[in-house]
Amino acid sequence: MHGSAFDNSVFQKYVDALMNEKYAYSNKLLGKELEDKPITSRL
Repeated sequence: MHGSAFDNSVFQKYVDALMNEKYAYSNKLLGKELEDKPITSRL
């Protein structure tokens, strides 16, 4: 997603969220811890 998809009414909130919120993977989905599973197949 990129900033140009938003109109001016939400752009500042978008920028604030990018600068202030965590977006790194946290090993959780919907607040629940996920299991670590090894990747066993190849494409």
